[in-house]
Amino acid sequence: MDLQHIRSIVIQLERAPEEVDLIINTSIYAVCITNFNGVYTSVNDKYLSIYLYSKQDLLGKHFTIVVPEPAKELMKEMYEDFLISKENATRMWTVITKNKKSLTVNLTAVYTEAFNLPHRVIFMEQVEN
Repeated sequence: MDLQHIRSIVIQLERAPEEVDLIINTSIYAVCITNFNGVYTSVNDKYLSIYLYSKQDLLGKHFTIVVPEPAKELMKEMYEDFLISKENATRMWTVITKNKKSLTVNLTAVYTEAFNLPHRVIFMEQVEN
């Protein structure tokens, strides 16, 4: 993943958080932002096209909506650890779309307080299955 691009998007968010939707839609990656409770606060069009959800389907919902059932508790624990450590992370995950299709994705999670509280910004790309 292009860390310079990711850094640029995060800096833009920190400078103008009120422009979040405009900023994340300029990303070359699928992007979602979740608050300290793990609830979606923003998603870009690329994210929606991968998961086949609408914004209304995701905003206000917990991010584990795209996590396979057996991994949901682990992901919740990892999310809490991420918010405590504030350490960015890159890894591959299996996720599920709205129509229950499994996908492998490469993602980079970035910690930010651009919205006055801890948030996680995920930059994601689908890996060919």
